Amino acid sequence: ISESGDWMSYYPNPDFSGIDTFIVKVTDGKGYNNASPRSVQLPVTIEVSQVNDKPRFITSPPSKSNIPSRVIWNDEESYRYEIVVLDTDWPWQGYPSLMLDSSIPSWMKWKTLGGGRAIISGDPKWFNEGNYSFEISANSGLDVVKQSFVLEIKVDDYPPRIFNPSGKEVHQRTQIFIEEDNHNGEVNRVLSGFFATNPDKSFGETLMWLLYKKATSNAQISFSSNLNADKSMAYISDFSYELPQNFNGIDTFTLLADEGDRFTPVVIEVHVKPIPDPPVFITTGPLELSVGSNSYFEKKIFANDPDGDTISYKLLHSNSNNNWLSLREANNNYAILEGVAPNTLGKQTVSLVVYDTTGRFSVLQIYVDIVE
Repeated sequence: ISESGDWMSYYPNPDFSGIDTFIVKVTDGKGYNNASPRSVQLPVTIEVSQVNDKPRFITSPPSKSNIPSRVIWNDEESYRYEIVVLDTDWPWQGYPSLMLDSSIPSWMKWKTLGGGRAIISGDPKWFNEGNYSFEISANSGLDVVKQSFVLEIKVDDYPPRIFNPSGKEVHQRTQIFIEEDNHNGEVNRVLSGFFATNPDKSFGETLMWLLYKKATSNAQISFSSNLNADKSMAYISDFSYELPQNFNGIDTFTLLADEGDRFTPVVIEVHVKPIPDPPVFITTGPLELSVGSNSYFEKKIFANDPDGDTISYKLLHSNSNNNWLSLREANNNYAILEGVAPNTLGKQTVSLVVYDTTGRFSVLQIYVDIVE
């Protein structure tokens, strides 16, 4: 508004529509005899008509480049771009919907969050070096806008590269298959042939193998890390892998090739095929007992099944003279042998059999000496 009040201009916010109000106030100078200034106010109401606005992207992809037109990232950090689109016609037209029109590499994920938001994220590795094109469209009513960019993954310092005994480069986990309690050094032979190289070795850098994560089975692991003459290659020797007895399932541990400032992990996954085991007596045998004649006798005998199978017991009498012995309260942990000894003195023999649902069994010899 001009000081003289000859003209006034009004520019609403580009995204505003609806009723806008303000007040114009005019004040004069002093009146006669130094009277106080007087003023008058004029309320103004303006109706701003709504027009259809296209949605717009209010975010840009993160980049480590100083050049605005280039989107560059390296392989040492996770990439995360939260896309936000604004449509000033919301809520009457609703939030824009986002779609990824381009393909996406396997190491990245696309997730829509609703409300005009979505996320592109991933963990690039050195072998993902290259350019990746993205095209994202935002739809709002009949309006469609697009954002396109090329993400360039760069490698500033290459990490160690890992190879298996056949010379094939390893990027994912390595799987080895063995049988429970019947393996013959398969893991040792495979991993003793692993080696790592430093593709861009610089002065002062070295290279070595480490055990990064212990075995989930609590297997005992040891090995030696050796360097070649120019310290550009490290190889594993004397690898030793000892599983706990009766373990079956999947065991995992992680090895690491470390050059100091960068490293490369490799997950080893050992698949141990279960082989059924017979139940075993925890009470060691042969068991020798002494019982007074005409006396009550009771003995708890412990057993279990390494596979967790249900176990049962059977008492075998060598002759009719020891039929006075019987089983009571047999379960998956123990059985109770009981009876009243006869007045016939001397040694008697019985056999206690424990067996599981597969028919596998163990036998405990029991010698009972009946004394006065």
